[in-house]
Amino acid sequence: MPNNSPLKPKATRKAKTKANKKIDKAIPKEKKYARQRIQEKKKAEIDKINKGLMKERLERQARAISSPSSSSSSSSSYSWETSSFLLGDKEEPNHKQKDDVSFECLLCLEDIQDIIEKQNDNKRGGIDGGLSLWCCDQRDCGALFCISCAIQYIKPPFPGLMGKSTCPACRRPWDIKIIKNQARAFDPELLLEERG
Repeated sequence: MPNNSPLKPKATRKAKTKANKKIDKAIPKEKKYARQRIQEKKKAEIDKINKGLMKERLERQARAISSPSSSSSSSSSYSWETSSFLLGDKEEPNHKQKDDVSFECLLCLEDIQDIIEKQNDNKRGGIDGGLSLWCCDQRDCGALFCISCAIQYIKPPFPGLMGKSTCPACRRPWDIKIIKNQARAFDPELLLEERG
């Protein structure tokens, strides 16, 4: 009796190999596309971070528009003039913004502008009273202090002990020699008080 099956064994094998080849072509090779996938992942992460930052920025601007900060007791108070972009006014340039920041000494909480004016009135502190201020020289800190507060801060509490030598803002060490040199240039009596 002859074999009346619709498919011959050879035809089935050929179909299987063709199907396997198509599947192999459809599945991307890992080595070939690995670099591209890594770049796509990095780009997606960066886009996600940028979206988050943009959202935070817009929320901050919306809060600044709705309730402008008027507290002068905080160490830095910002008053924003809203940009015309947020108000929808298209006649003026979009990037008008003004930041008013009040700076004060972190130790005595006296306003920096008052300190400089006092030193200018007393004709001390060098050009524009600059020697009366100490700015933390550590990277990304820049905290401002009166030079007299900085000297009092680094003084040892009792004779024979070491004083504090780190910035109160960033907690990184100061170069004590530089502070003492500036204090000596500003007022030699500050260092005499330290020894006495």
